[in-house]
Amino acid sequence: MLYAASQTHFAGGALASALLLDRQLRIHVVDKRGLTFDSRFAPPSPVTRAIVNVYLLLDGAMQVDGGPAVTAPALWILDETELERPTPAARRFRVTGLTIDLRVPRHVVRGPIGVALPPRPLPSALAASAAALAALAGQPGAGAASIEPVLGFLAALAEAGVVDGEVPIRRVEDPGLTRLWQAVTPAYDAYATAVTIDQVAAASGRSSRQVRRELKALACEFDLFGGNFRHITRITRLRAAVLLLSAPTATVAEVADRVGYGSAVAMARAFRDADMPTPSDVRGHLRAGA
Repeated sequence: MLYAASQTHFAGGALASALLLDRQLRIHVVDKRGLTFDSRFAPPSPVTRAIVNVYLLLDGAMQVDGGPAVTAPALWILDETELERPTPAARRFRVTGLTIDLRVPRHVVRGPIGVALPPRPLPSALAASAAALAALAGQPGAGAASIEPVLGFLAALAEAGVVDGEVPIRRVEDPGLTRLWQAVTPAYDAYATAVTIDQVAAASGRSSRQVRRELKALACEFDLFGGNFRHITRITRLRAAVLLLSAPTATVAEVADRVGYGSAVAMARAFRDADMPTPSDVRGHLRAGA
């Protein structure tokens, strides 16, 4: 299992996160302070997968289609079309605070799926294991993850009837893959989402051709947005931009610079190419709570 973490303070908001990757699962811990995630503005993955997202709210509140806010702790199982590949017909939700998003194959989850359904409660054992996992957010370090918090979290999910059986995890990671991941993760930590193949090659002591081949293999093996490094960086940058646009005092130009666009015009063009509203419109909706 691979691991990366980041922490930043930006324009009156604070964001800490941890990313844990394995072949059949992805865990994303995100602690949003003064920031809002709104699924209306989530850029979709370019590929279709039979996956769902087990979505835990550990602190803060979540609102579905403008309805009453649900406060933590709570748990939903989200369909692929509600988060990974949102569609116009999907239910929309806004969330603040601390969340854990577990991406797993659809066949391993139990029970009904959909953000419009009432949230599931968190038994004490699951809440405790989720808190231990959430403590990784913002912690320094990159490379292979300590899997004990992950194993405890997955065991608690199974005990609570959320997942069916064991989701296999690679206990010892390949050293070469870990070194390549370590060359990529400083960009994640710094939200430098415009990282290039040449920059990764320089950081890892490899040729650009070798890094391009290895990154493609990594993205395919871990099922990251269809195995395309360009897709990964494009979607990551868009998602980071949308989240930071909700910061209390952020300007569009400041967000564009923070996530690696050359200018506010370049970021607006990227939003348009992804069939998203303009950055100014997104910022206005996020701040207005509309």
